[in-house]
Amino acid sequence: MSNHIHTNRWFIGALASVMGFFVGQAVSLYTFNETQQATKKVEEVRLSRDLYSEFYFEREIYKKIRQSIESCEPLYKSWGGKYSHDEINQYLGFFSDLGFLSKKGFLREDVLAHFFGAYTIEAFENKEIKKYISLLRDNFSQPKAFENFEYISKVFEKMKEFSALTNTARHMCEARGDKS
Repeated sequence: MSNHIHTNRWFIGALASVMGFFVGQAVSLYTFNETQQATKKVEEVRLSRDLYSEFYFEREIYKKIRQSIESCEPLYKSWGGKYSHDEINQYLGFFSDLGFLSKKGFLREDVLAHFFGAYTIEAFENKEIKKYISLLRDNFSQPKAFENFEYISKVFEKMKEFSALTNTARHMCEARGDKS
């Protein structure tokens, strides 16, 4: 009988050890996951701030192009504007990068919309920019030119908070006499 009790104690002890091991592993896995999620959020904030800084403070050309778009001024030098091919590509490339980062899951769309939604939509709805992108896609054999810019712009335009801006941006320059 004492052999049976000894075997039961050993079995119960072994079972408790195994269960303790699994509980410890589950707690470790949960803690690791929570740490990873917190780190991801911190890195998302960091990246968002870096992009914000670049767009609003570090690149003077971005500010100038934003102002030209809002003033309905011609953009592309070849069409009477003040910006070179490279400058327009930099500006549109910034938004295209936002679309890429969103598609890859590095930045959430609501975060991007908060910082850049209005300017992205204004650029996307600008008739000259549409013409410029179309020219690249059709005449220069770049069918995917700025597709991530187009992607993120359409995401923002579907957001309720941007519906009025989208409608305004689509017709903004027409109201000022620009029929391009």
